[in-house]
Amino acid sequence: MIVAGTIGIGAIAAPAIARADCLTDNIDTLGDHGVFVARRMTMSLVTDGGGWVSYSRGLLLPNDATSGRTGFIAQVFSDRFSGNQPFSANASDQMIVVVHDDGLITVHNETWNFDWSVRVSCVPGTTSLAVGNVGGTEVIVSFSDFVSLFEGN
Repeated sequence: MIVAGTIGIGAIAAPAIARADCLTDNIDTLGDHGVFVARRMTMSLVTDGGGWVSYSRGLLLPNDATSGRTGFIAQVFSDRFSGNQPFSANASDQMIVVVHDDGLITVHNETWNFDWSVRVSCVPGTTSLAVGNVGGTEVIVSFSDFVSLFEGN
């Protein structure tokens, strides 16, 4: 829902002017001792009114070509069940997610072969939460810890 120039998600509101610094922290490709540094990301999509929800979680690696991070992430859905349990891992979509340092997130759905994108903005007072809206669907992205991936020999 867009209200008076803000993007609202419950009690969270992001300014209409993009602030993407929460996306660009520590983008370096290699950490100490030749260790790749990945960042954990979760992304939720919520349709207007909350009738449908998807959830994705994965690791993003630095990507020099985009000046951001890229990851291969599974997306689960509230309307795909395993018995009576929603969010079936057996019915997930596979996505390639690119988080650009300017707040643009591009997604290629490998399962159904389509692309979509959203521009997100960091939530004021946070260092790791961003929100956006695409076609009436709220997009909530959070970034958590960094993970070291040892380079194989």
